[in-house]
Amino acid sequence: MVVVAAGVEFSVLGPVRAWRDGREVDLGSPQQCGVLGLLLLGGGRPVAVETLVDQLWGELAPSSARETVRTYLSRLRRTLPAGESGSMIDSGRGGYALPLGPDSLDLLVFEDRVARARRARADGDNAAAAGLLREALALWRGPALAGARGKFVAHERARLDQLRLVALEERLALDLDLGRHGEVLAEVASLVVGYPLQERLRELQMLALYGVPVRPTHSRCTAACAACWTVSWASSPAPTCAPCTSGCCAPTPTWTCRPAPGRPS
Repeated sequence: MVVVAAGVEFSVLGPVRAWRDGREVDLGSPQQCGVLGLLLLGGGRPVAVETLVDQLWGELAPSSARETVRTYLSRLRRTLPAGESGSMIDSGRGGYALPLGPDSLDLLVFEDRVARARRARADGDNAAAAGLLREALALWRGPALAGARGKFVAHERARLDQLRLVALEERLALDLDLGRHGEVLAEVASLVVGYPLQERLRELQMLALYGVPVRPTHSRCTAACAACWTVSWASSPAPTCAPCTSGCCAPTPTWTCRPAPGRPS
């Protein structure tokens, strides 16, 4: 019987964790956390034991890998009961599945908030969209799948971090539209250090530089433009940076950008 238990919450946007009625559940070893992480990322679809073995060890799987995975699953089924005789983890011919409610996994909540933010932006409500993206980004508690061990972790962590980065870029762009140039400039300054090859961040940095009430020095603009050129690994700026490059360094800016409060357009 497949059961979605009430009062149970999971997290993968940071350490892999679980709570029942507000109390954290001990999920066992890092590899056992890895098994739970794979089930949580499975979206309620059955995951075969062979797939779990491959995602945990790959070609380095020991001869006892299948039995080890079944042991981890047995422990998790006892740790995550549902009702008097059931378990949240369903076992069937296709493998093992963990059905989830829409609010029981932080990743699902994150995706919901991002989707709602994009609908709000499409409807012209940028303030609501920015607020929803802030809610989504606040769900992150560090590197995704922290504490889990397995071959799959690095790839999934990079994929989830890219989702976070895209949502963050969208929120920064909305903040610029709302005239929050000073806040964006301070935030993006650290982001370009962590993501030096992310063209969109360089573009947002230059838009923020133009929008602050006190116009940045020519040398500061030139440095930002040079960084944008470097990102493209070419002798000309990346396509997304080109309008900002010509506009930011010019004596009179040539692109349209909503100015910050107190700065004339």
